[in-house]
Amino acid sequence: MAAGNTMMEARTQALSEIFERSVKYRIISEGLSLPEVPDEVIARFPNIQAGIAGLRKAGFGILVKDASLGGRYPVMNVTLVHPKDQGVFSSYGAHPRLEIALERNDRTAAGPRARRIGRLS
Repeated sequence: MAAGNTMMEARTQALSEIFERSVKYRIISEGLSLPEVPDEVIARFPNIQAGIAGLRKAGFGILVKDASLGGRYPVMNVTLVHPKDQGVFSSYGAHPRLEIALERNDRTAAGPRARRIGRLS
């Protein structure tokens, strides 16, 4: 089940959720290693780049990975590494537009969990 402002938006959201969950399951169950997204690609999206820079400035390690499994699925992965204990929080985001897939990760990673983690440092 998914919602959107239009039927097409709801379908896109539903398919994105299916891709995200399926890819995440496959990556974990098969122990797949993901390639890093080059800085040049991230630089095409200034808001994303600024969010990453802010997290790094706060001391977090951040890994941005291509979870598309060879370009077959519109899925990205972002992993935050806590500066003190090296604990990790990994999130996945899916959408046909790369920027939106990254934003979904950024919002997840930089949301309430990251703020709570930041207060612990």
